[in-house]
Amino acid sequence: MSRAQLQAAHEMAVAKRFVAYLSTQIAPGESLLPPTAGNPNLGEPDALTASSIRGSIGIEVTCPYYDVQHSKETWERAEGKPAPSSGSIINADAKMLQALNVRLAEKHRKAYSVPTYLVLDASHAELNTADDAAAIIQELSIPISSPFLGVYLELRRNFVSGTEFFKVK
Repeated sequence: MSRAQLQAAHEMAVAKRFVAYLSTQIAPGESLLPPTAGNPNLGEPDALTASSIRGSIGIEVTCPYYDVQHSKETWERAEGKPAPSSGSIINADAKMLQALNVRLAEKHRKAYSVPTYLVLDASHAELNTADDAAAIIQELSIPISSPFLGVYLELRRNFVSGTEFFKVK
């Protein structure tokens, strides 16, 4: 599988988890369809779902990394290649916060053809867990005029399997 295919599969996996989460947060009587891949050539985000009340809804997924080496190792592991850890990451919290803010700024400059949620998927960030969510969210720089229906942070749970979503905006 190519890196582009792996990335698309990863984005769809995140979108499925997010739709499952979002289904617990919506109005009674509203339902969401399973996500399908979006078409960036049509201005669509990574994934699309549909609400029984609101119509088409997009999900844009972005992944922050501590640094270039962390990104490389993460994708090499996803490709099934041996990717030994490069060692310790100095100032992991500061690096993750910087990466999240860079991704936020990049995504806020894009326009989408449907109302869209942004998911900051940091579930692969080994040194930041759901326990860190409040501190991370407090330091995020969200533009005042956001094109998104909402911005969510996904982090791994600490000491148990699975991930958790946190509303940022």
